[in-house]
Amino acid sequence: DDDDDDDESDVDLVDDIIHARLQQDVLKKRGKHFRQIADEVKNEIGDVSLLKFETLRGHRLSVTCLILSVDQSVVYSGSKDGSIIEWDVKTCKKLHHFHCARKRENVEGHRDQVFALAVSSDGQYLASGGREHFVFLWDTKTRKLLYKFRGHRDSISALSFQHNASLLFSASLDRTVKLFNTDSKSYIDTLFGHESQITSMSVLLRDRVLTCGSDRTLRLYKIEAESQLVFRGAPQHRASLDCCASVTDERFLCGSQDGSLSLWNVNRKKAQFLVPNAHGGKWICSIAAQKFSDLFASGSSDGFVRLWKIESNTKFSEITAIPVCGFINSLQFSELGNRLYIGIGKEPRLGRWDRIGNA
Repeated sequence: DDDDDDDESDVDLVDDIIHARLQQDVLKKRGKHFRQIADEVKNEIGDVSLLKFETLRGHRLSVTCLILSVDQSVVYSGSKDGSIIEWDVKTCKKLHHFHCARKRENVEGHRDQVFALAVSSDGQYLASGGREHFVFLWDTKTRKLLYKFRGHRDSISALSFQHNASLLFSASLDRTVKLFNTDSKSYIDTLFGHESQITSMSVLLRDRVLTCGSDRTLRLYKIEAESQLVFRGAPQHRASLDCCASVTDERFLCGSQDGSLSLWNVNRKKAQFLVPNAHGGKWICSIAAQKFSDLFASGSSDGFVRLWKIESNTKFSEITAIPVCGFINSLQFSELGNRLYIGIGKEPRLGRWDRIGNA
């Protein structure tokens, strides 16, 4: 009888494990699975002086943006030199150089600075944009330019694909977000609202688009409902909001030129939590959130990339600072969170207001 009881308890334990895993799979598909990984990352890092860095060099001017492929095997980087480079993650070798078109004859591509990159969820397309008013669509296998989406009247500042869909969002300094269909190569719609330049954009699983801009507002566009929620950074943020990142469908982060970092909730019009002078008074250039987790990173020009832990979904605290010289113009976590990709430049992404010569 004791043996039978042990067998039954073992079966119950296995059933519980399977049930828990199935629940996690369902939550992941719904975008509800929240992971607690910040403490684990903090323990893994330990002494930051012992961290392993791989430096990829190839651009002549400042790196402005980067994006990982869906299978995490390739990272693309864009630069002020007008080029895009495809890198192999394992070997850190250059796989392809999308050269600036103005430098070479019979080469299709950008003729000016590149500011934004995005990869479709099926891995088929790479989108790029910059100082030109076009959105470039590339085939990731052939590396050929497929199409140029037109319609913006100013530089493209951010790009993002909708998850598991052919919908491409492009944000611009012309104060609008445009929607394009990559399958039919057609324009769909324009989202208005911002009173000044849009500087950053973030898209998660739902049919929603988060943007921020120099008008010191964050806007959450609900595409299907054709409505938007407006979150005003002032008076807490005293300057342009330069970067934003969605953590979950309910929470998001924002960084400002006044050097402050803030955590927001869709149900509140004001920031839920704010850390002033998060990088010693330097403005926040970039944010990367490990989505659906308690870990995020921020970059500035103070010589450090800082990692933060979101606590109880209401506040956050710094867990470590990684020394990196230069303007941190772009940040991207790997899917597992065990790698952080950092796009570094001598100058900030969208201008030349300052310069760090030894970056």
